[in-house]
Amino acid sequence: LLIVLLLITSSINAKELSVVSFNIKWIGYSDDRRNSELAEMLSKHDIVFIQEMVSPPVNGVYPSGKPYKKDKESADFLNAMLTEGFSYALSIEDSGTGDKNETNSAATEWSIAFYKPNNVLLKEHYYIEDDRTNHPNYERVPYLFYFENKFSGNDYKFINVHLKPSNGLEDRARRKEELNSIFKWINLNNYNEKDFIVLGDMNIYDCERLNKWIPNNYYRPDKECSGTNLDMTKPYDQVISYKGINIKDVSVINLYDYFKKIDKKEFKSYYSDHHPIQFYLK
Repeated sequence: LLIVLLLITSSINAKELSVVSFNIKWIGYSDDRRNSELAEMLSKHDIVFIQEMVSPPVNGVYPSGKPYKKDKESADFLNAMLTEGFSYALSIEDSGTGDKNETNSAATEWSIAFYKPNNVLLKEHYYIEDDRTNHPNYERVPYLFYFENKFSGNDYKFINVHLKPSNGLEDRARRKEELNSIFKWINLNNYNEKDFIVLGDMNIYDCERLNKWIPNNYYRPDKECSGTNLDMTKPYDQVISYKGINIKDVSVINLYDYFKKIDKKEFKSYYSDHHPIQFYLK
């Protein structure tokens, strides 16, 4: 009986996926990045969404037909994650607010997600809009990753975002416009499936304002409005979920606690200027 109970308990626990969203400052710019340490920290999780990968980690071809070459710094991070047992899904090109993409600079970003293939099935992934440059509704076009929990059979459409930074009136209005555009897109493309989770670096300074921007059938599971900048004073990184999805235990992974705290400038170069956020779902 004890063995049966242990097996049942193990099965129930195994159905929960651990999900992380992490803005890692300018992956592709820093030779100092301690990739193996970051990958080891993330290895215990099932899905990891990354923002600010500014150059491609592999060789490939843009949709325009132009080839691109992998960037060593981005490739080093990807390879460290692969060593920890992750697979990955990468956007087909970079996206940014300017007139041009296909650049290895902070003006544009690639969207990438890492996942444990034994636990998670990747069903599809794509940009939610065709035009990835100077889009009227977005600073960077959001990217959708569609995953299934292999234990429970539940599937989720995660929309990975990096919204307009800064806290001026125009910046806040732009972020509100970006979120409104995402939820309008969901309403047009949900096919009666209510399984959307919007997450990433939303550059939020005020959770009360953000709560007013969220549609009634969605919610923000982090009730504490946790800070994710290094001083943990600004709730930049957020999760917004359909109310029918039970997201558990949203929390910030304190990098200062995990790694030895060093000079802040060096810390940003070695790790990031954001703490990651994590949560669990079945």
